Amino acid sequence: MGLRMLDFYDELADRAAASSWEEAVGAMPKSWWAQLGAFGTLDDAAAYVMSMTEAGVDAIAFFPGPFDPSAPQRSWPNRCSSHTLNLFAPDVRS
Repeated sequence: MGLRMLDFYDELADRAAASSWEEAVGAMPKSWWAQLGAFGTLDDAAAYVMSMTEAGVDAIAFFPGPFDPSAPQRSWPNRCSSHTLNLFAPDVRS
């Protein structure tokens, strides 16, 4: 999906014209981010996945962000996958 197809694009472009794209994107409300992808908390990401599946999407891929040397290296992926599995398949046990 292209950014121009989103219902908030015109307002975002107006904000960028008044300041800069960097400032406009930095001030975007949470509801706009929710239309773009799985941003925020694990619950925010799960809500995004649910909205996509309700819209008919049958496959979603997640890609890791840039390496953060200060982040715990093993805990986040395990916590994320465990949390997501519990949300979408609570009866599945590992």
